[in-house]
Amino acid sequence: MNASLQGLIAERYQTIHKAGEGGMGELYLARDMKLNGALRAIKILKHTEAQLEQGLEQEALILTRLQHRCLPIIYDYTSHQSRPCLVMEWINGIHLGQLLNEQSKPLPLSYIFYVLIDVLEALAYLHTQQPPIIHRDLKPSNIMLANDGTIKIIDFGISKQLGKNNGSTVMFGTRGYSSPEQLSGKPTDERTDIYSFGALLLRMLGLDPTKWIKGGKVERSLLRKLLAFPKGLRELIVDCIQEQPLHRPQSIDDVLHRMKKLQLLHGGELQNKSGNNAYYVGKRIAVLSAHKGAGATLVSLSLRELYQDRDMPYSLIEHRLDEGELSYHYDQYRQSEHSGSGLELIDEAYECATVGAGRIFMINPLNEENCAEDRLQHTVELTASLALQHDVIIDYSSHWNEKELEYIVQHADLILLVDSPWTLKQSPRSLYRIHQLLQQANRSNVTVRWIHNRDQSFHGRSSWKSLAGELSSFRIPELPAKQILKSICMQNSYPPYQDITRQIKKYLMSLIK
Repeated sequence: MNASLQGLIAERYQTIHKAGEGGMGELYLARDMKLNGALRAIKILKHTEAQLEQGLEQEALILTRLQHRCLPIIYDYTSHQSRPCLVMEWINGIHLGQLLNEQSKPLPLSYIFYVLIDVLEALAYLHTQQPPIIHRDLKPSNIMLANDGTIKIIDFGISKQLGKNNGSTVMFGTRGYSSPEQLSGKPTDERTDIYSFGALLLRMLGLDPTKWIKGGKVERSLLRKLLAFPKGLRELIVDCIQEQPLHRPQSIDDVLHRMKKLQLLHGGELQNKSGNNAYYVGKRIAVLSAHKGAGATLVSLSLRELYQDRDMPYSLIEHRLDEGELSYHYDQYRQSEHSGSGLELIDEAYECATVGAGRIFMINPLNEENCAEDRLQHTVELTASLALQHDVIIDYSSHWNEKELEYIVQHADLILLVDSPWTLKQSPRSLYRIHQLLQQANRSNVTVRWIHNRDQSFHGRSSWKSLAGELSSFRIPELPAKQILKSICMQNSYPPYQDITRQIKKYLMSLIK
């Protein structure tokens, strides 16, 4: 802890650790000792300069009179050792800039819409205040992605309330994201945030605005890059980042309307100039068991619950060898008193259950000699079509072999390999199959995450966990056998095993992030 912050701030707040630092201030995680240790974020200025103090006070005054789910709550404005402090809601998560820096592939369009429509709704709320409030520093590091799925806009230090006298602007901002008029000190208004939004959308599509917008002018080569995206989306970007405010959309409501329309029109299909898919927008997550009974179906259902919790669209496909687990419970559920609750048969090849924001597909085995090959082909085709709309989870369980690996890896963006301590008892042939999977994924540059299911203390645990090598891994502890058996016997809900998957999902939350 910073030595200057020892003791209570304002006789109330006990700092825990420094959570971040910028050029002007520091951010601390703290506890409110008058409210049973409730977590708070405290922004403290590094220097006592009049202009900086005015910015922090401005942020406090603006936010204390606003109430919106995408804006942080302000609890207090105080000082510590003559340094002004702003006490705010603690947001447990990461900022968008961190996520973008960690991504090796473009974000799914479904997630871009999810984040930016919330950002636009928050800006619309700010712009309709009397007088209107413009943020003037909209950029990835000022958008927080909370662990509960909430989106928050932060840092209102250079925000401005528009009044009758909208004179010149102090030259603050971030190059690449701030509008030309803002960087040149000219008057700013709501269209300043619209420019920043266009630059932000560009960055979320994988294109750095600091490289593609020079001196307020769009590089001609950027227009060629944008051909990979749907026409309406690239037109919106170009409209928002126009050099002259008069040439941009004139209200954030207009931008919001266009974004929502694009969300409905485009299920995520990106096409290049020749009309072929440039890449799938939705992530295809293949879940494989290292051995029979390792728990891939439980992991798949737990991921499904995480999507459901956030009301994010998804599909879950059960790749069946014979009668799968999901299909068995589906049949039981259809025959129960709940049979009229939204489950639907969509054709003779696939059965589908509509559940909340997503759908569950169960591919029926075909009564032909090449049943396995046809079933795999059905899975691949269905996965490809659904991934043009949203993320898809494919539960292969242990229904895969070395011959199918190339096909599976080719149609996956992420592979989750689920194992349990019983992997140690598998035959050399089974372990060779895992080795082949890792080799194929490495050749195809597909990420593999190892999930240690039913983790517990036992002699030889270190040997078991060493199978993952240097791969990133997740731990799911062994659950009580009595609880698992009870869940298996319960057939009055669909999807099944919900009391188990609700416990498992908390160990997989970082996968969704």
